[in-house]
Amino acid sequence: MKRSIKPLHALAALIIGALPTVAAADGHWYFGGAIGTANIDETISGFGFNADSTSYRFYGGRQFNDYFGLEAGYLDLGNFNEQVLVGGSVVPISADADGFTFAAVGSVAAGEKFRLHATIGSFFWDGANEIAGVNNNVSDANIFFGVGLSYALTENMSLRGDAVRYELDDVNANVFTIGFQVGFK
Repeated sequence: MKRSIKPLHALAALIIGALPTVAAADGHWYFGGAIGTANIDETISGFGFNADSTSYRFYGGRQFNDYFGLEAGYLDLGNFNEQVLVGGSVVPISADADGFTFAAVGSVAAGEKFRLHATIGSFFWDGANEIAGVNNNVSDANIFFGVGLSYALTENMSLRGDAVRYELDDVNANVFTIGFQVGFK
């Protein structure tokens, strides 16, 4: 089942609904990078697949006010590899995906140096999987959503942690990252 059309409409409605607030805002630009781990625990083509991978992302955005921003970036989920025993034979399974993200970010202060944020967006990705030597390439756009926490190290630099779920057609990837974010006006 494809879930790519409704998430894009929901994200567009969210952004259009926030435009009056954005137009009157005096915010700042930011960029950052993060590294972490991605996990897939799914059944793919009838095979149980539970694997972890190193994931990284680069992003930039505009924080329009204390509560709302838009963000775009690049995400590499990494390479997932697993071996499954089927009828006495070991079957190698591998998968990977990377692509571009576009998201709305809502945030609130949680003290003097901490900020909580929630993200919802679309992941425009290309991926590949291989089961027992048979390749399958896939491209799509699907929803992602997550939460995170940032800690201000200085006025313009923050440490940022995120927990995000990416829905890749019928496979879900849970990604946990930590990184740095730099803001500028």
